[in-house]
Amino acid sequence: MRKLGLFNPAYVEFDEYLFLDLTLIIRNSMQSLFDFAASRQEDLVIVQDWHHDCCNSSVMRIRPRQMRFIYDAFVARELSPFELPGDQDFIHAIVAARGEQQRVALLPAGMVISFKHTVRIGRRDPTQTRAVFEAATIVKFHGRPRMHQVFDPIYRLLRIRLRDLSKGRWHRPVSPGELRELQSHWRPVGTN
Repeated sequence: MRKLGLFNPAYVEFDEYLFLDLTLIIRNSMQSLFDFAASRQEDLVIVQDWHHDCCNSSVMRIRPRQMRFIYDAFVARELSPFELPGDQDFIHAIVAARGEQQRVALLPAGMVISFKHTVRIGRRDPTQTRAVFEAATIVKFHGRPRMHQVFDPIYRLLRIRLRDLSKGRWHRPVSPGELRELQSHWRPVGTN
């Protein structure tokens, strides 16, 4: 819930800014994302979640003064029924409860993708994953496997590949080449 502080203008000095989570990989130029976010009149530009009917707060363009009601609602302990308890569902629920949906724009589908969701696509059609990865500006990692686990060959073999084989999935949902390409854009936190 700490992310809700991003909606408090006393915590963030900028009138407008782009927030990026740590658990993502920027794999293409962000110019189209910047252009889209800058062109929108809405006060919040955010990602539609891949698995639930709410937003995903991994990438957001925020105008904190205009969206402060989200932070204020949290401080006032305004609660709504949550599908997933956390900042994302809170943002979604408060915006809906206040009737402020017109203040929110969604980033175009495919600009920010979920690694986990893309793997699921690849289990059905491995040829489709390449196109999804190539078109994406950002790849978001959430849940398991963690980002560092995805790039660990031993973890991939023991925890991912063997599980897929045990379930009769003979093809790899993400090719080793695609993983190497993704890894080339990644540096663990704390390294140069």
